[in-house]
Amino acid sequence: MTTSDGFEFRVAATKRDDYLTEERGTSLALVDATKQGGTLVDAQIGYDFSESGIESLEGLRVTFQAQNLTDEDDIQASQADSRQITQYQSYGTNYLLGFNYTF
Repeated sequence: MTTSDGFEFRVAATKRDDYLTEERGTSLALVDATKQGGTLVDAQIGYDFSESGIESLEGLRVTFQAQNLTDEDDIQASQADSRQITQYQSYGTNYLLGFNYTF
């Protein structure tokens, strides 16, 4: 995280390798599955108007966040055959804009 003259900037990255999990197979029995790993990158920038010198905006803070910048998908495959995708979810990149005011 970096802070300077009211601005705040941060980047976070999470890397996860493939890992073993379980899922319901035929007859609802639990079978082994592999959750594919990936790297998630998030970023945030904010500004605290208390540092701006504008008295009427003192207490206002604006934040912009971007989540999943690498657009990683959530993929799970059969442990027996990794070509057999059993679960696929695509979330895309999310953007959030926030305003906080402190009295």
